[in-house]
Amino acid sequence: MSGGASYFPIDETPYVHVERGKTTTVSYALNPGAAIATTVQDRPTGKPVGGICVRLVKPRFGGQSAHMGSTCSSDDGSLEIGPFTNAETVQLYAYQAVNPYEPPAKRYGDQWVTATGGSGDQREASKVTLTPQQTITIPPIRVDPPGTITGTVRNSSGAAVAGVCAYPFAFHPGQGAIFGANCSNSQGRYTIGELGPYRWPVEFMPNSGTGYGWQWSGDVADRFAATMATVTAGGTATVDAKLAAGGQLTGKVTDGANPVDAGYVWTYNSRTGDVASPSFTNIARDGTFSLKGHRTQKVYVQYASLTKDCWYGLAGKPAIEVAMTAGQTTTIAADMTRSCGKMPLTASTSRSLSTAGTMLSPTPPLASRSTWRFGAARTGR
Repeated sequence: MSGGASYFPIDETPYVHVERGKTTTVSYALNPGAAIATTVQDRPTGKPVGGICVRLVKPRFGGQSAHMGSTCSSDDGSLEIGPFTNAETVQLYAYQAVNPYEPPAKRYGDQWVTATGGSGDQREASKVTLTPQQTITIPPIRVDPPGTITGTVRNSSGAAVAGVCAYPFAFHPGQGAIFGANCSNSQGRYTIGELGPYRWPVEFMPNSGTGYGWQWSGDVADRFAATMATVTAGGTATVDAKLAAGGQLTGKVTDGANPVDAGYVWTYNSRTGDVASPSFTNIARDGTFSLKGHRTQKVYVQYASLTKDCWYGLAGKPAIEVAMTAGQTTTIAADMTRSCGKMPLTASTSRSLSTAGTMLSPTPPLASRSTWRFGAARTGR
């Protein structure tokens, strides 16, 4: 039994004794959850649009994965997302899911949802704060026809680099990637299709084994400094990339005098909160770790054992920045007590639809309880 996006289903369905010739009445109490309700409309005409899917993304220390869940609009354009438990603050990324057996008659581009339409810049996206046990109604999501970004990925000597995937948003590798046209071929060419007609940044993500650093369009380390590509409906924008050797973060994680022999280390760009290098790295049995793939930037370092989660800094204080340099090695000594800081304090840069926002913990991207199966058909999105 389900009460839709606004209610949690009952944990267990009790057995009901039914007698012949009698009507047995049963009732269930559903617990309300936090939910978002809206409609999806064609921007030029205002007509409802079905099959537009929405991911909920954290404003910082989040990002999107290729396999994260989404909830999609019905044929009448209605969309309800939920239920959720906590008062979390999220942003909405909308895209058109394509069923290859029944492709849509009209194509629409991806967008960050704003109060009045779409954007390619996450900083312009509306922020929605989920309220426990309440359904929040937000303005309609208005979608536009798509365009394309394409380009060539090369190294410093000008040679084409294959296998570098490009995304129009901050990618989080926690739930894996999908390889398709968005990843460079043997000639270094990649293509990101189905983007709304807005200004977009592009993130290029070589894997850790290549020795190259993650970077953004304009050959820079962070999204806020990225060169934005202007996409037009039906048009193609060109964004090339020149890769640089990545910097490496090394160190040892201890708990007092003893090494921590299991856990992981992540790095996040200190300005944007985006993942700063290819995925995380595991802590070895002797407590050592090595995380490659950084361009020159300042990062926050998150490290965790099986029982404790820390941010590198001073014990009990907000995390401190660690300077990374492309092509060089930076080493830190991370202790589960002495250098176990708190999650860094950051300021919001996005328009808010609610003022009760809370900072989210840095875990893999949010995923709705309701997922439309054909959403994964769009390779690399």
